[in-house]
Parts: sequence; C-alpha cells; structure tokens
Amino acid sequence: MKTERFDRILKNIQEDFPLPMEGQQIPVPYDIDEELKILKHLSEHLLRYQYTFDDCNLGAVRKILDNFHTASPKKGILLMGLIGNGKTDLFRLFHKYVHYRGLRKFRSADTKEISNTYMKTGYIDDFTKKELYIDDIGVERTVSRFGNNEDVVYELLMQRYADKSHVTHASTNFNKELLRERFGDRVYSRI
Repeated sequence: MKTERFDRILKNIQEDFPLPMEGQQIPVPYDIDEELKILKHLSEHLLRYQYTFDDCNLGAVRKILDNFHTASPKKGILLMGLIGNGKTDLFRLFHKYVHYRGLRKFRSADTKEISNTYMKTGYIDDFTKKELYIDDIGVERTVSRFGNNEDVVYELLMQRYADKSHVTHASTNFNKELLRERFGDRVYSRI
C-alpha cells in the first residue's frame, strides 16, 4: 500500500520535474533552485507538510546535496541541533530524494531499531553493509544480552570505522564536545 502511494507520488513529481534520460547523470554542479523545488514538492507529499528551506538550514541542505551528488564521498553528514528543529525530517526527505534522483541509496535506522535488532539476533551485521543514516545518536542505551552490557551503537560505529568502505550519516541533539566524549575522536571523525 505504501509502495503504491509512493510510486503515484513519484509519477506526479516526474511530470513536473522530468528525470534525466536512462544512463544520464544529473549535472554537477546541479541547479540548487531546481533541486530545492523537487525537495519542496517531495516534502509536501511525503512529510505531509512543506519543509521550510531558509537561511538557517540552506547551508546544511547544500552540503547534503553536494554529498549525494558526489560519487564516493570520504565522509558522511552529521546534523547537530536542538530537539525538534527538523533533522530527522530532513534526512527522511533526502532518503526519498536520492531514490527519486537515482543517486546513491542509503539505509536509514534509528538507535532504537539498531539496539532492538541486536537484542533479538545478537548481530548488527545488517547495519554494516552499505551507506547508513543513524537517527539520534548519543541517546541510545546500553543493551543487556545474556548478562553482558553492550554499547551497540558505539560498536556499530567502530565496525564501520574499521571497515571504512561505507559512509555513515547521523543526526544528534549533542554538540561536538559531547559526541567526542561519548564516542571518541576515531569514531567522531568517521561521521
């Protein structure tokens, strides 16, 4: 049902904003105004409100666009800010945008999903295999499994750091100092 709705929305958007022909890439540098129109249109239909692009977030939006229009970026995107200022919605929107534009796709998960998966299976391998967005890092709890306390998100970030083949994106309510204190310089430098 959700897939059919999403396909209908994409079809309507494609009428207003045609995609490049098969095998063509979106020009880089891209037209920021054109991409913002697409993002606004997607937000109206997928978030059920129009995400506001303004001076407060336009710099971040441009960096995200630059990142996803780069074939193989070296670093991910880290969105920091107070609770309720739209970090999660912005990445939800970009999750749909990259699908629509045929750019690099990424998996999206919040820290609770990662922890619950580990509690059920004992593994986090599903989160190590491709580009990943982790929502709300820093607020996760340690997970107790068979008497062992595990900091699952920290372990996941360490695995991804060691592998270095996949980019990690994240959002957090923490500032730089708290994140460095929580995860250490090696992990912080990876996201």
